[in-house]
Amino acid sequence: NTHQNDRFLSNEDDLIIGLEGLLHLQEEKAATYIAQQYKQQGIAFINDLEGQFSGFIYDRTLSKLYVFTDHISSKAIYYHYNKDTRLFAFASKGQVVASMLHDVGQTLNIDHDAFKSALSFGFMLADRTPVNEIRKLTYGSVIELDFNSFELNINRHFQLVPDIRPTPYNEILDSVDQLMHRAVKQEWSKDLEYGYGHLSQLSGGLDSRVNVMLAHEYGFTDIHTMTFSQSNTSDMRIASQVSKYIGAQHTSVPLNGSFLSHSVPDYVRASDGLVVFFGAAHAYNAIQTLSLQKFGQLHTGQIGDLVFGSYSGRAPFSTSDVGRLAFRNDSSIIERIEMLPSLLENYTFEGGAEVCSYELRVFNCALVGDHMHNHIIDFASPLYNKKLIEYCLNIPDSYKLNQSIYLDWFNSRHPHIAKFKWQKSGFRPINKTLTKFGTLRKKALNRAYTTFGFEYDHMNPFRTWFQQKPELTTYMTSLFDQYIDIVNDKELKGLATSIFQHGDAISMMTAVSALMSTALYLNKLEE
Repeated sequence: NTHQNDRFLSNEDDLIIGLEGLLHLQEEKAATYIAQQYKQQGIAFINDLEGQFSGFIYDRTLSKLYVFTDHISSKAIYYHYNKDTRLFAFASKGQVVASMLHDVGQTLNIDHDAFKSALSFGFMLADRTPVNEIRKLTYGSVIELDFNSFELNINRHFQLVPDIRPTPYNEILDSVDQLMHRAVKQEWSKDLEYGYGHLSQLSGGLDSRVNVMLAHEYGFTDIHTMTFSQSNTSDMRIASQVSKYIGAQHTSVPLNGSFLSHSVPDYVRASDGLVVFFGAAHAYNAIQTLSLQKFGQLHTGQIGDLVFGSYSGRAPFSTSDVGRLAFRNDSSIIERIEMLPSLLENYTFEGGAEVCSYELRVFNCALVGDHMHNHIIDFASPLYNKKLIEYCLNIPDSYKLNQSIYLDWFNSRHPHIAKFKWQKSGFRPINKTLTKFGTLRKKALNRAYTTFGFEYDHMNPFRTWFQQKPELTTYMTSLFDQYIDIVNDKELKGLATSIFQHGDAISMMTAVSALMSTALYLNKLEE
């Protein structure tokens, strides 16, 4: 258990308080600060907390329980509520709630929309889990349960609402620079608070590079970087060059797909069954090859692409094109998700596509991938910072299109970040025109390499791995055969079978993932 001044369980003065995660406070212990703020402001104080956290407060005097997530639900909460039976359960893992319900004889039923989401998007939508009886508490939310009436209400303390205002371009660049400076220093200083060294993920992409190079520029030393990728890729080469430039100690973990030939039940449990297991299995394996005792966090550049405009300027999503957010853009399944039309109606406003991308893909996919490692190490990113997210959401789309504001910001304020090529384009990220050309060129080359059976430049070339290692297909087939009969519904079983029979790596793994995630919640997943 790391960061014990942040994580705590206390029972004092009519309050039972628990917190999971890391807070950015000045010098106070989290337990003291939260108790004081609750007594002064009530539960509204949560909106002022900075960091990555979830937690609960039970107030004996009011006979009320509050359970809350932070502004991005970086530390998850899952719950079951039934007023008729006066049963409420919550935990940081959905599978734990499922286990508790099994222990009290509660029957759990497959959520059909969730299963179809798993087969297409590769993750759950909104607050869904594999079973109807368990829900995920959405970002920026507080459960309030009154034990006298057993009434439950869910309120928001934070919500993404664009408020786009015309602002001079240079003023925006200055504001982004100030916010990034604050976010990076805040994040990396947490290591020093506990006497830890710094561990940073590094790839050939931009976001992790921006984080670690800014940290180095701001005076942080004793940095260890790590890269996990297919051997001899641009990810490996660029990360090594960046690490050498800042004088960091560097570890490269080469991948050859062998991690997919075993341990899939472990990957499913680690992801809590809410996202395809193969999305972060490579990181899950690679991180455990390091000795982590001297590190407090794993610094990343998570969600930088979305914060700086990868979905800006798009028309609101419809059921016909929302598949762009999916691992498998399969319209034949997506159109069967009954909840989807009404869900997309919530995003018809200006900037709705960007908010939709946050709420559907980032909070339910990218960050759930982070959850796989919560029992190993805390993931951190300056792009999680609430003030930065809010500010960038309000930048006009014309400035964010093709991540223009991102490129212009670091090229004008921190030009050394652009000294190295960007894996996405194959060129240095010095302007959007070159980046756009390079990106299209690289996509075309990779498509050609794939068509003719050559290796292509990718961190996780699943297709190549499955072609080179027939045992991967054998293993996936054995898992599919083992778990297909846990689904009794004819439609769901038929969809899973059809997808698996496509025979490509992503389809097979997606079908297996949906089945095993369901098995996890039905208490039928074997070790």
